[in-house]
Amino acid sequence: MEEYRVGTKNIYTAMIGKAKCISHLDASMEYASMEEKGSEELARNHLIGTVKEFPDEMKLLHQLNYRCRNNTIRIELSPAIEDLGNLSEEDWRKLPREFIGKLQSKLGANVMAHQWVAFKHEKAGPDNNIDRPHVHIYINRIDFQGKAIPDKFIGKKAQVAAHELAKEKGLVSARDKMVDKIEKERPKQLRKILLGIAQKSTDLDQFIERSSRKGIEISKHFNLQNELGGLKVSYEGQSYKISQIDRSLTLKRINQIFSTYGKERDRQL
Repeated sequence: MEEYRVGTKNIYTAMIGKAKCISHLDASMEYASMEEKGSEELARNHLIGTVKEFPDEMKLLHQLNYRCRNNTIRIELSPAIEDLGNLSEEDWRKLPREFIGKLQSKLGANVMAHQWVAFKHEKAGPDNNIDRPHVHIYINRIDFQGKAIPDKFIGKKAQVAAHELAKEKGLVSARDKMVDKIEKERPKQLRKILLGIAQKSTDLDQFIERSSRKGIEISKHFNLQNELGGLKVSYEGQSYKISQIDRSLTLKRINQIFSTYGKERDRQL
């Protein structure tokens, strides 16, 4: 449920949560309730009127705290495409309350004591062109005593809350998507770095020492005959046999690189 910029395709194939404090309640609420977007009210809290009356109800509390200009929290919650078929109508109706339950612990405020309303849209959201169902939530930052919900790092806190909710419900989390992508990309990055180091090294010991300067720890593996049988690479908390990074990164291949590039360096001298 998080907004990690690892490519638009990857972001929107995972459940994300975005939050921002706004001052333009009327226009935003009007957008949220647009029939053209297939809008459907999912849930409301401490609001009793019609959709058109919601802004006026919220503004009554805004008058209790004139210092807070961005007095509404706007949230967009988008389940992963692959999860849409697993969400029943009842699941959609529970989603806003479950998300707010996670978010309020991050904000250090009893959001359930505030006014809020949630709508489901069947079509694209305001910040993307993905034509799929998602949820808009509008939370009044001002409570009935005139106190405002803290907004520090609210976007990040919404991301974390959404990730936790996705994990709890067995849905796809954008954070997990990001981690999976990093795990898949790391061997490619390592291969490039290690080949570059090998091309500048004259022997295995120099290769290991120069790799260490880049934060890559390489240890020698010996077989039962006490012969050097392979190399183990540790990088950013992960360990690999060097051949797992790339099949061409064998001891034989690395020694060939030392020899080939060493001869080229000698010719340039």
